[in-house]
Amino acid sequence: FIGTKAFTNCCALKNIELPENLEVLEDQTFSNCSSVETITFNEGLRIINAGCFTNCNLLSELNFNKNLEEICGGAFEHCTSLKEVILPDSLRLIGTGAFQECTSITKVIVNEGLTDLAASCFNKCVNLVDLQLSSTINFMSHSCFAGCVSLKKVVLPNNLRAVYDGVFNGCTALEEVNIPESVKLFGGSCFADCKSLKQMIIHDGVTTITAGSFRGCSSLELIR
Repeated sequence: FIGTKAFTNCCALKNIELPENLEVLEDQTFSNCSSVETITFNEGLRIINAGCFTNCNLLSELNFNKNLEEICGGAFEHCTSLKEVILPDSLRLIGTGAFQECTSITKVIVNEGLTDLAASCFNKCVNLVDLQLSSTINFMSHSCFAGCVSLKKVVLPNNLRAVYDGVFNGCTALEEVNIPESVKLFGGSCFADCKSLKQMIIHDGVTTITAGSFRGCSSLELIR
């Protein structure tokens, strides 16, 4: 067992190798360890709790173990050197703001198994250009990709039921979105200020388009 904030603010720490018998990392265990460059995750790790690696600014790579089940709120928030995130098939929960403001991330792959993307989980990942979402995703909570200003194309999962409030708000480079027929609801400001978006196909099954859904989409030429 390693307790909450056990190594917070250990600013000279560079490499972390977790013990084989560890199953849970508690809240903020390694937060503000600003010199950490590498983390070796043990195979038995199941849960990374809230804020565990927040502000580990030199951490550039993550190789998650195959048994990881939960990445909780803000776990890797402000890890500004991270380049890509590949979530394992075993993952069942990603928390609010888990990778928020990881400003160097260019690629995110969500593998099969995860059904929900929590609020702001990749909010303001301003260099994200490659987003690959698994077919198992049913819900994308508010602002989960808001402010991803380099994102140009999104293919939404075939089982997605709703695009909730602010999901792609402020994605100013977004030109193309593939909306599946499963989507029933467009939430408030879900595509607001997507200034490069030129067309939107809205299928017959959509029942609700909420206030401000496409506000400020100044290049939008076609809705059908």
